[in-house]
Amino acid sequence: MRWTYLSLLILLITAPANSVSWPEPDWRPTGGPDGLDAYDVVDAADGTVILATADGVWRRPIGETRWARSGLEGLLVRAVGRSADESLFAVGFELYHFYPRWPRMYRSTDAGMTWLEVNEGLSSTARWVLDLERGPGGAMLAAGEAGVFRFNAATAIWEQYSPPIYATSVTTDGIRVYASSMTHVYRTTNFGATWTETFVVGDVGINALAAGDNGLVVVVAELTDYWLADDGVVFISTDYGESFRLADGEFGSDGSIGFAFAYDTEVLADSTILVGGFRFLSAGRGSGLKASTDLGETWTSIGNDRLDVWRVEQLGNDRIWVAGYHNVMVSNNNTWERAVEGLGGADVLSLATTPSGIVAGGFITGVSVLDPIDSEWRWLGPDIESAYDVDSMPNGDVVAVLRDFGSLRWSPDRGWESFGPEESDSARLAVDPAGTVCVGGWHGCSCSDAGFGDWITTASDHYAFTAMTAMSEGAFAAANFDLLTNEGWVSHTIDNGQTWETTLVTPTPVRDLIWDRFGNLWAIQESGRVSLSHDLGHSWEHRGDAGSDVAWSSLAADQLGRLYAGSLDGSLLASSDGGFSWRSVDNGLPDEGINALETHDGFLYAAVMKLGVWATPVATMVRGGGSDGRRVQPILDAAIRVP
Repeated sequence: MRWTYLSLLILLITAPANSVSWPEPDWRPTGGPDGLDAYDVVDAADGTVILATADGVWRRPIGETRWARSGLEGLLVRAVGRSADESLFAVGFELYHFYPRWPRMYRSTDAGMTWLEVNEGLSSTARWVLDLERGPGGAMLAAGEAGVFRFNAATAIWEQYSPPIYATSVTTDGIRVYASSMTHVYRTTNFGATWTETFVVGDVGINALAAGDNGLVVVVAELTDYWLADDGVVFISTDYGESFRLADGEFGSDGSIGFAFAYDTEVLADSTILVGGFRFLSAGRGSGLKASTDLGETWTSIGNDRLDVWRVEQLGNDRIWVAGYHNVMVSNNNTWERAVEGLGGADVLSLATTPSGIVAGGFITGVSVLDPIDSEWRWLGPDIESAYDVDSMPNGDVVAVLRDFGSLRWSPDRGWESFGPEESDSARLAVDPAGTVCVGGWHGCSCSDAGFGDWITTASDHYAFTAMTAMSEGAFAAANFDLLTNEGWVSHTIDNGQTWETTLVTPTPVRDLIWDRFGNLWAIQESGRVSLSHDLGHSWEHRGDAGSDVAWSSLAADQLGRLYAGSLDGSLLASSDGGFSWRSVDNGLPDEGINALETHDGFLYAAVMKLGVWATPVATMVRGGGSDGRRVQPILDAAIRVP
């Protein structure tokens, strides 16, 4: 029997709206984009570099440039270390709605291939370890909220090594061990039997210690409020910690780095002092590394001065490694290389489709594209820059709005180049089928002609852009909200941005706008309320609610018009009846926030906070009718090909 249009239309009209099959989704990580949060680095006995990240431990053997997983997947690994017997140690945390919980200590005796828990001797408080260091005699030392502990390899038990201080860091010069609390520095010369208080910093917060030869000890700390201040300081001792002085040079007369949150320090074999930091409230604008070869009298910047540094280490091959926010850097003969290849899991802020595949804008990691041929992510740049929004030109060029560089366009033959308004406050953009680009930011909204020759800037009373989409040629929709009242607006233009009309007022901000293939404009509020417009945004109707107990962030529609909504708590819902009813399809996704959704070539892509992009075939998730009862044509198109 062959279906006729009439018989199928009758079947579709009379079928129950929710007669839908809901198979389990098959979510898989896409392996990128590259750029996990990296927290610590150490080398194994064979020279393999071991990296602690927001998603387990990774390894990079000597001579290779690509990272591979090395266990503890799904855990936030805050610190790694290696003892004299070549055992590797790592402290891993489970994440619960972005926050680390339930720390555990792990040990590997096969260069990080397998890990076993070693928590005996550590109370639940003592497991909150902040630093790992090889101590005198080669034993592993762990500094944390209950003090410094030493691992006894013979009994596989951790033993209290220091008084029960809140230990933020531990270091050694091979004979003496130094430990810091938030405000004090302590020293032992007899393997922890007794400790001497050598330095009281005062009303600051100590982040790290480092010790070198000839009595050199370095302390990095914060001048005032531990979390909010950008005023890192460096103290230096040349008499084994008996006395300290405030470093001078570029750090200012008061020792302040000025704009950096000083977080780690390393003393090299030649007594060069390295200090790394970041700006806690403005990641991606950190200080990189500063170096002093004259005991803190003068300082110079090395490497990329925008890099946010969690940890700096000189490993056995004398190369300097920097682990930081969504980035890893390594020095090679005084030049610095970006070393994140294969280290999938960047914090993606935006997704879009291009003729070349899915393109992703990342936090601090720039723009990357997923090649549909080899399913590998390719980084386009720029380095250490946040791409708030991305889209594609009709010819396949990528356009993006970046935090510090405004609007940029990438093409294979020219690379990155500026276009459009020079303001660096842009947050959203969209491209229509003719190649007209609209860019929205605190300066208002600017729209171009297809050649970027002329730009029209339209003032707006509502500058905080939360979403933007192109509809037909010359027609765009944009969402804004009031920072004081949290009230939202959706405006539209049909004349390339020359004039805008506000047509939808919402009690909470609209977080995403999408234009589906059937000519429908959809909006989802932060509260989960979904609205639909059939007429380019002139009029709206309420369709349903995804849920009001979480903050909703993103919306997508597939080729059959089915809707998908993502939230900042990791919930992902699907609707096959135009948003009237929703069902959870997040089984298999990490329990982290969803920043963006996109459909492409039969797959649904989800940007998972700090864990890269995940994908599932759309067909495995939802089967059923289109998004709007008045638009059954896509179902007819698919069905009439079935004999």
